[in-house]
Amino acid sequence: MTKYRKRRNAVACLVLGLYLAAFVGAFWADRGDGGPAVATAEEIQCSRNWFLLGTRWSCSAVVTDTDGKQYRYTNDSSVLTPADIGTKVPMEKFTYKKSPPTFSPARASFSPMPWHVIGMFALIILAFTGAFALWPRDRFGWPADPAKRRAEAQRLRAQWPWNTAIGVLALYGAYFVHGVFVVAHIDDDGIVALRTQGTGVAQSCGRDWRYLGVVWRCTVEVAPQTGTKVTQTMSQSQFTPDDIGKPAPVTLFSGDWEAVDQPYESRFAKVVVVLLVLMGTVIAKPLSNLQMARRLENTNPARDALNRNFLS
Repeated sequence: MTKYRKRRNAVACLVLGLYLAAFVGAFWADRGDGGPAVATAEEIQCSRNWFLLGTRWSCSAVVTDTDGKQYRYTNDSSVLTPADIGTKVPMEKFTYKKSPPTFSPARASFSPMPWHVIGMFALIILAFTGAFALWPRDRFGWPADPAKRRAEAQRLRAQWPWNTAIGVLALYGAYFVHGVFVVAHIDDDGIVALRTQGTGVAQSCGRDWRYLGVVWRCTVEVAPQTGTKVTQTMSQSQFTPDDIGKPAPVTLFSGDWEAVDQPYESRFAKVVVVLLVLMGTVIAKPLSNLQMARRLENTNPARDALNRNFLS
């Protein structure tokens, strides 16, 4: 079997194992334990979760607690179902230290804890073990000839800028996709009608060059239903130049104002973000290559012998 096929099989083993681990973890997500209801889920919308091959429902909702605060809620493992659409579902709340509160329907439901967690870790370990076993072992070497060592060091140094550029570009790509297609399109699986808590009027707008100018960033004057007016900058094209001078409904989330009824997010964009982040880790390769080049250029005989015994 060629090195190419071995590497391809190793990558396939790793990807398949990690997908199965994610499948197990998402399929049996934590459910409610029948605790007291402290909030209500409304405006529920559902669609098939194709990451789980359509075996589960992915539902979004607006959760309002007893203090009137609203939260966006999304669950991908049929905690809510199409049967809940058009109803008000009592929700219980979970908090952990300073993390944002999480909710779940206040009804007891089955969750195979801790077996799905054990299954996830087992599949992750098997994925990395299989990839390590399949990856060809002869990729390292330590030439005894100083001229060959220098040539290898030059090759590694020549690759360093290109690999670094690829890693940085992939990381920026993840940032770009996240900002344009995930953060901007906050609502999940359709437009969710949030409670209007004020009116926003765009005063001025400009291109947001952090995202290559494809989205707008506007200064918006917000007039809350209760309280004094505030001015806030809103990005991700929540407002555009076409909205300047036109009142639009806004709502308050986590201390920031944002436009109501934003378009639904692209689930595919989330996958792209993860893939780009993984590609961005290529930046670790040029760093290790640079270290290897320095070691190859070292002419210390004793150290050469130690490196040759360790790496060959």
